Amino acid sequence: MVDNGMTTPGMVEEYFTSILHGESAPIPKNGNGNGNGENGNVFSMGYSRMLPTAFIFCCFVIFATPMALTIALGYDRSVKYWIGPWGLMSFGIPVLFALGHYVHLERGFPRKPVVLLCTLFPAVLFLIVGDIHLSVSYDLSDQLFSTDCDTFDSKRVLERAWERANDLYAKCITTTVQNQGKKHNLTIAKAFDLYRIHHCEEYNSALQENKEQWDYLRHLEEQHHCSGWCEPGRRLWTYKGTRDACSVAVGTVLRFKVQRIAMQVVVYSVVVIVLVTIVLVLVGPMIRAAGMPW
Repeated sequence: MVDNGMTTPGMVEEYFTSILHGESAPIPKNGNGNGNGENGNVFSMGYSRMLPTAFIFCCFVIFATPMALTIALGYDRSVKYWIGPWGLMSFGIPVLFALGHYVHLERGFPRKPVVLLCTLFPAVLFLIVGDIHLSVSYDLSDQLFSTDCDTFDSKRVLERAWERANDLYAKCITTTVQNQGKKHNLTIAKAFDLYRIHHCEEYNSALQENKEQWDYLRHLEEQHHCSGWCEPGRRLWTYKGTRDACSVAVGTVLRFKVQRIAMQVVVYSVVVIVLVTIVLVLVGPMIRAAGMPW
């Protein structure tokens, strides 16, 4: 067969076979049989630009699952209220990958610090974020399932906020019935069915002093079909049917949703750290054998 200076599948196979056996990678020859010819440089250039893209693609594939899970936790209203938006830190991982890819393209592949930064750093970050959600949700779920509403500060704060909202609502309905009851044949029971607390004139001014707690309690009533806080109570914001006290609903979310997702992230991160470490130890000698710095 005539050597026309073009890179063939056989040359690619020979290139990678030599690397896997720990030998120096052969340099493809040009049309004149010169191993230092232009085609060899073109092959090396294509190879060096192919690997950064393949590497960063693998990074995205490997970390897509924990990234999606932690971002979902970061947007969860109950997680944000009780634990914090730690999961939203995952938005920085694609930026890290983009910077690593840029460095590899500009300075050549591989660069050991960049490889470590794009593999081990995200895994450690997801491990930390997952562990925070796991440990905090484990403690909080027990507190929220407890009937004790005075010992735990965060739980007591919401109970007091709900009581203030309930008092305002009851006073509002009573005043409305006294003023409009005879004219519209409105009873207390019927008024409680027709109106909600946000229909009251006093609501907006009172909301400014209780915004964080009342907004969260409203979210729980509307999304988790609960009412009251420590104990089942009157529906203040929603018209939907309710079943449990909202503290029980939140405890259920933390125990059966957040803990499960956090455990998945922790286990996944540990497995990735172990596998990446093994791969880096094995691949290092191959990269050096290929004549590339490591």
